[in-house]
Amino acid sequence: MIQSTYTNQEWDEKEKEYITKVNSIILPFNPRPIEVMEIISRLDTIYTEASFDYSNFKRKLELANIDLKNAESEYFSIIKMQKQSSGAKNTENDIKGLVKTYISNNTINGYSADLYTLVKYYIFRTTFLDQMLKSILEKKQSLNISVAMIAVKNN
Repeated sequence: MIQSTYTNQEWDEKEKEYITKVNSIILPFNPRPIEVMEIISRLDTIYTEASFDYSNFKRKLELANIDLKNAESEYFSIIKMQKQSSGAKNTENDIKGLVKTYISNNTINGYSADLYTLVKYYIFRTTFLDQMLKSILEKKQSLNISVAMIAVKNN
């Protein structure tokens, strides 16, 4: 089932589900046409679901990256002005460290976690789904090659 959001536990289960579904598809040595159609149908179903999840996480990753960049810039300016007005001497790296600490310890723009954590999660999830989609396409390609070889053999 495709969802627009997943808890970490739900996503862990979803990853296991994808792996189980793809690993359960074994290409027979000499497939009959009905087996080929059934395998293609299963692969297409998994591919469609994974594509929707991938696009959802990719969009969320892009939005979180934009918000992170904006937050870093905004908080850098705020902290820099605060330090200057207090007469403190801070280097740019000192200020960047304070910005990172602030963003790491606070949720911003209504997110459920800090932006660094969310970006990391979205990267992990899109990477997993990218590989899952490639694996599905490789299975379809292997199936097509098998079918073509059988057709050549039978002619």
